[in-house]
Amino acid sequence: MLNKIKLHKTACYNEVVEFEPKEINYFFGSNGVGKSSLGKVISNISSYPSCEINWASSPVDIKIYNKQFVKDSFSQSNQIKGIFTLGKDLTDTQNFIEETNKKIGELNTKIEGLVKSQTQHEKKLSAKVSEMQEKAWSLKRKYEDVFKPAFISFMGSGESFFNKCLAEQSNSSNLLTEGEIKEKCNRVFNDDLKAFDQIPDFTFAELETKEYSDILKTKIIGKEDIEIAKLIQKLDNSDWVKDGVDYLQVTVDSCPFCQQSISSELRKEVESFFDETYENQKIELNDFIESYKTYVGGLISELELLSNRTIAIIDFQELNDKIDLLKEQYKNNIATLEAKQKTPSVPTSIDSLKEILSEISTLVTGYKAKVEENNKTVLNIKSEKNTLKSAIWRFIVNELDIDLTAYNSTKQAVDKAITSITASIKAKKEEKGKLEKSG
Repeated sequence: MLNKIKLHKTACYNEVVEFEPKEINYFFGSNGVGKSSLGKVISNISSYPSCEINWASSPVDIKIYNKQFVKDSFSQSNQIKGIFTLGKDLTDTQNFIEETNKKIGELNTKIEGLVKSQTQHEKKLSAKVSEMQEKAWSLKRKYEDVFKPAFISFMGSGESFFNKCLAEQSNSSNLLTEGEIKEKCNRVFNDDLKAFDQIPDFTFAELETKEYSDILKTKIIGKEDIEIAKLIQKLDNSDWVKDGVDYLQVTVDSCPFCQQSISSELRKEVESFFDETYENQKIELNDFIESYKTYVGGLISELELLSNRTIAIIDFQELNDKIDLLKEQYKNNIATLEAKQKTPSVPTSIDSLKEILSEISTLVTGYKAKVEENNKTVLNIKSEKNTLKSAIWRFIVNELDIDLTAYNSTKQAVDKAITSITASIKAKKEEKGKLEKSG
């Protein structure tokens, strides 16, 4: 029970007012005389330092029924009209629930916005994926006739084909041209693939010594220190005279050209003109020509033997054309050499076959390498197929290089955004869950 109440410096109590209340007290008066202020002082004395309250024993719980009490203890639900809550604790609880529901609603709105943003990013990436699948599939259609063995497991859909392209971005195989891949495909994926006998090297190292000799430039004539030599040199036709000497073997004592009798002395002198040196030079010339014929003829035979072989992976048409050209040049040289035999006193020379033989040698070297590569493929067919398939995918990825770079950039940005959004959604759902439990 209260023993005394002191009011000072609050509301209308400028002067000190003290009184000792009874067990039951009744205060009445017009507005502004201090009734409500008295209740506020009693309910919260600590807020009024100039006022005092003395208790007979210990303080008791004070209830003041005023406007503030109604506000604190009697409220209408914002969610359900006509429902009221009575009591300060219940009102605080109701306010907490309403505030919590407001926060939950705000979180729901934010989560919906984040989900919408995530969906938009996913649609953006999906559109880019569809675009890339179409571009990859167009390459599949373009090259499938030749590259089909490499595509065989990925031709079911544009999705599987594009996923294979993505997986092959780190492919480090040698980058081949379309033509190189086609040539290898025709060989490696050929059901009729088989090994062929090796093609030997084609060389003509002895050509220079076989097509040149000083004897070709030598004037092969007879003995010059006898009397008849002057006449023969004046005629400048020792070859004609040599023919006459040979004919004398048939006509005996008659000139083979005019049928006049010739003396044994003249015959002997004419015959002595074509001495041992002359004959040795003639032999040297004949040996040179025979050696040339044997060597070049052997080269031609070797080439014809090669061009007549049946090797499915080689077309010998170009080689045959060059062999024909070689034969023509060889024929012309033989004609020149045979003319030298008939008129050994006339210097001459032949055209070198080095250029045409060099071209042929290059062709044969190419054929040889092709056969060796083919035979290597036969021995290592499984490995060769896998290597070629890898090269095909390297080629396809390179064709998509610019598009794949753009796709990777888009995907990286979208993935980063989605990761961030997903984390935000998770955090807000966790926050929402805590609020729902506390409410």
